[in-house]
Amino acid sequence: MGGSRRLRFGDFEFDTLSGKLFHEARPVRIQPQPLLVLGALLERAGEIVSREQLRRHVWGDATFVDFDQGLNYCIRRIRLALRDRALKPVYIETLPRQGYRFIAPVEFAADPVPDSAAPPPKGELNLSLALLSRCLSASRAALGVLALVATIAVGLVSSHDAHPAASGPNRRNVTEPHSERSHRLNQEP
Repeated sequence: MGGSRRLRFGDFEFDTLSGKLFHEARPVRIQPQPLLVLGALLERAGEIVSREQLRRHVWGDATFVDFDQGLNYCIRRIRLALRDRALKPVYIETLPRQGYRFIAPVEFAADPVPDSAAPPPKGELNLSLALLSRCLSASRAALGVLALVATIAVGLVSSHDAHPAASGPNRRNVTEPHSERSHRLNQEP
């Protein structure tokens, strides 16, 4: 087994082990979710991949999110990274009411240090994408906890605003000129 397996399409390469995208040997900055979508499309290059299949691949069955917006965002980010256009696609074709298809020719690129001439088994591609998916699940869990903490903080602030603090209108301030104490202090010799 090699340390890297790359799929080449146009001037781009996708490393199936690291889940990274390269353009002319330079890394392309793109978020993990769009990379998962790209990996799923590359894994089934030439085939239609439904939005539902992409939802299960990226978000899983147990995640309840508005995946339509998320998937649209991922496709936009991939197209931006690949310099692709929806109206005249070179890489990703949108098939209304069906899904997406990776339309560019895909080939296995040579490893920097080749240790076999055979392409990687399909399971190896699935394993690296599964690893990327697990990392993404952990990120989603952390974001969920952060959202919960933020919600609690907003609730506490709202509760604080609803119940006046010690400086409210019913509390006497000893520095007020008309307070009982200041009145007594002013009368003493």
